[in-house]
Amino acid sequence: MPYSKKLTQFQEQHKENPMFVVKLRYMDMVLTLLEFIHATRDEIWPLHLSSMEGLCQHFFANNRLKYAQMVPLYLAEVKRVIRTSGQSSTRGNSVSSKVKCLFAASVSNMHWNT
Repeated sequence: MPYSKKLTQFQEQHKENPMFVVKLRYMDMVLTLLEFIHATRDEIWPLHLSSMEGLCQHFFANNRLKYAQMVPLYLAEVKRVIRTSGQSSTRGNSVSSKVKCLFAASVSNMHWNT
């Protein structure tokens, strides 16, 4: 039996357990955060955008409404910049410097030394 089938079966068996549901949601949030960090550091814009969309639901669930309100604006701005500049998902492009949304300045303009 493939791993994904076993995992789905395990989740179905334990979905009535409230503690299991909480831990499963927490694991999903942590994996989404790790995906977001990886995509931001390596400037993989499609993955960055999809993980940001995934984080948005956690912002709502955890009552982080300021973030939840800014995410759609940020996503629209980055998608506009990518569309108008003709740049895609390559590393090292200048999408982060062209985004004018203030929310973006705190996330995508950061550069980490690895």
